[in-house]
Amino acid sequence: MMKIGNLIFYFLWSILLLLTSCEKEIDITLDEGKSQIVVDAFLTDAPSKQTIKLTNTSSYFKNSASPAVLGAKVTVTNINTGEIFPFVDATNTGNYVWLPNGNNKLAKLNSTYALSVIYKGDTLISESKLNPVPAIDSLSYEYKEGINDSQTGYIASFWATDIPKRADFYWIRTTRNDTLMNEPRYLNFAWDAAFEGWNADGVQFFEGVRKAITPFDKSFKIGDRLKVQLYSINEKTYRYLFQVQFQMTNNGLFAQPTANIPTNITNKNKKSANKPLGWFLMSAVVEKSITIKKK
Repeated sequence: MMKIGNLIFYFLWSILLLLTSCEKEIDITLDEGKSQIVVDAFLTDAPSKQTIKLTNTSSYFKNSASPAVLGAKVTVTNINTGEIFPFVDATNTGNYVWLPNGNNKLAKLNSTYALSVIYKGDTLISESKLNPVPAIDSLSYEYKEGINDSQTGYIASFWATDIPKRADFYWIRTTRNDTLMNEPRYLNFAWDAAFEGWNADGVQFFEGVRKAITPFDKSFKIGDRLKVQLYSINEKTYRYLFQVQFQMTNNGLFAQPTANIPTNITNKNKKSANKPLGWFLMSAVVEKSITIKKK
């Protein structure tokens, strides 16, 4: 047994020496690649400013903001009515903005919208239908003891019922004390009233979805202000957001190779070298707010 133990020891020691002796710093020169335009166009039916952000991709190792796309012509058209909404970059920051005027409203339920971005001879296009969203009936909360101070506090829930007789997809967003909880681990999505394959059409949202508005590691405290927003998305956007979440949390021992995130933006000129990235979505949105108080 001692001989076998010695053999194992010397074998492992030899492997360790081999690995440490083979260390060598290698400088790899990577091709920059062609910069591509990125379209961030998540628009809602809220009676407020709507923004489409245009940027160019930059080097992976460049530690600075992506350069803005300036001088583009950006419009959104209601295909059902023919109404055209121009988006203007008045600040030269790549943020193309539409502002409501009086009772004028950009988005109408069940209408289909066409995005057009004309830039350097190319026309980038996409379409999205504005789906309905159910009302949030109420918000509630209950006190729970956790394993530490951050988990001890109030667990909040929202109460709403899925729209029946149709496949609906939702993005539930939580704002705590004016800070949007938008870290990838806090993203909360639903297929009808639950999750994919749960057959939850037309019923009250399941507990797992309702309570996910409370960060699992940051329970609410007395005095916290909570706002919950429910967005109507479509299946393609639902899967797109899941892929974004996966890529942003894909680390650790069992991490998988990174993959390209899909886009629903296309270039009308199929022969152009400019292949746009990003996403266009028209969404209805409802919200409800409360302040956590001691019961």
